[in-house]
Amino acid sequence: MKGVFWISAFFILFGSACGNFDYSGKGKDIPTAGELELWVDHGDSLLFTQLKDLFEANYPKSNIKLIYASEIEILKAVNDGKCRACVMHRNFDTLEKTALENRDFKVRSIKIGTTSTAFLVNIQNPVAEISLQDLGKILSMENSSGGYFKQVIFDKAGGANFRLVSDFFGKRNVKIKTGGIRSLPSPESVLRWLELNTDAVGVVNLNLIADRSDSSASRWLNNLRVLKVQSHTDSSFAYPFQSQMAAGQYPFVSDIYFHDLQGYSGLASGFVAWIYSQPGQTIIKKSGLLPARDMGRTIEISTEY
Repeated sequence: MKGVFWISAFFILFGSACGNFDYSGKGKDIPTAGELELWVDHGDSLLFTQLKDLFEANYPKSNIKLIYASEIEILKAVNDGKCRACVMHRNFDTLEKTALENRDFKVRSIKIGTTSTAFLVNIQNPVAEISLQDLGKILSMENSSGGYFKQVIFDKAGGANFRLVSDFFGKRNVKIKTGGIRSLPSPESVLRWLELNTDAVGVVNLNLIADRSDSSASRWLNNLRVLKVQSHTDSSFAYPFQSQMAAGQYPFVSDIYFHDLQGYSGLASGFVAWIYSQPGQTIIKKSGLLPARDMGRTIEISTEY
């Protein structure tokens, strides 16, 4: 991993870049039919496979091709004019939105849920929880946690997890040293590495491990341990799971945004509207993440005997 990446740097070029994106304001797709390439943060692969399959089952004339990539790869695809819809773990900032609008992109963004960044170790590692101080020491290559950890494994240098963690500790004046950090090509490769190494901390998105009904998630949890992390508000420790996220106890959380750059009422707008409706939000909740709209349940209690 070569230093801290700065994602916004891609968008500084937007104002002067002419681009080759054909932004005609119309396309062959409509909200329930046609074809769409959707770039998705690779940490959300299990969730979006389910969302896509159910949407296409309801609307058989739709064909959504999912392209899983890291955050920096998604932003580059937007800059290169290859991406007209994407899902990232953050919203575009003001500079990025202005740069996009200057290139005649019409950015429509909607928060569809909230996820977290999870820290895992091999099941043979004796550590079960970690303080923010110790985690910072590991990232800055100082002695910590009894010497049980020699490196931190991230899913790509340009991923949302590395950005979130580096921003968190950067605000606390902790200097991350890349010598103790390894970057692997995908979240799955991080988990496979942890299965074979007992001296590393792996950092992945919650979606890879949260859905207990998914066979791959169950397999990872049989061989790995999810660490409890110290809360950013007090000295308690919390897991990265749904209830702790909702209670504001877990420090490494991020919102999931669907960005529609099509500029017309196409399949992207139809898909995100469906995700924001009850079926989509229910899948997000079932996947172990926090839906943007918790539909709740209506319970009627009879007083008659």
